Amino acid sequence: MIDVRKTQQALAAASYDPGPIDGQWGGKTCAALLAHQAGRQADDALRALGVALAPELLAAGIVDTPQRLAELLGQTGNETGGYKAFAENMNYSSAAMMRVWPTRFQTVESTRPYVGKPQALANYVYGSRMGNRPGTDDGWLHRGGGLIQHTGAAEYQALFDRLGVTSEQIHGGDPVPMARALCDYWGRVKANGYCDRGDFVGLRKRVNGGLVGLDEVARRRVRSLGVIS
Repeated sequence: MIDVRKTQQALAAASYDPGPIDGQWGGKTCAALLAHQAGRQADDALRALGVALAPELLAAGIVDTPQRLAELLGQTGNETGGYKAFAENMNYSSAAMMRVWPTRFQTVESTRPYVGKPQALANYVYGSRMGNRPGTDDGWLHRGGGLIQHTGAAEYQALFDRLGVTSEQIHGGDPVPMARALCDYWGRVKANGYCDRGDFVGLRKRVNGGLVGLDEVARRRVRSLGVIS
């Protein structure tokens, strides 16, 4: 288990309110870690997310070590733009499309049909894979969402079957379903093991399907490790 008291002291010293310095893991300390990761003071949304996440992180063993908790904060901070966006809007520029999907978009010209057309883009890049049916809106309906950007009909079906969580709840930013879905996914991909081995490249490949965002996740991990003991 992380040293909660020292973590609370570090958060307080950095001007992020963790609540009483009592060594007890809970929603307010979790919200302060989210706020610190995001680089802004906790608002109502972050406080609600902290309350929802705290017991789930504890049950999933994520607060057992600083490396596990910091990596989760780094991954989720990156995937949500600092806990601001919980549904992938797919409104990508040509340059972003070529960076994220280099095999699909090798020229600027190939991106033009999808600039400013997020639904069409989602159905093109996510259609006919990850459980999405060809010729449907599955790519759009099952685009990235939640704290770890769950993607694809197969993933959302797994969340519904295992937890009763829906894509609408995830895309809507409902904190309790998002927290449960995140920790369920973290367990299914055995993310704690990656963290324990220090295989952060392997974990990024597992989460992202590639290495997009690897450096940003690393930067965010280091930030959180600065306050977690």
